[in-house]
Amino acid sequence: MKYEWRKQEKNLYIPKQKPELVSIPEHKFFLIKGKGNPNEHEFAEKIGVLYSLSE
Repeated sequence: MKYEWRKQEKNLYIPKQKPELVSIPEHKFFLIKGKGNPNEHEFAEKIGVLYSLSE
């Protein structure tokens, strides 16, 4: 089942008209580190791994 963060966590991600202080809960995430051209094959491989891990 797809997690729709825009619907589930509106208070964290949808911009408000006025600035306000929010408390953000701890989250887990994946990160790609590196330099280079995003059009190269190595970047595409890394993105493919991210997608497979996030499902």
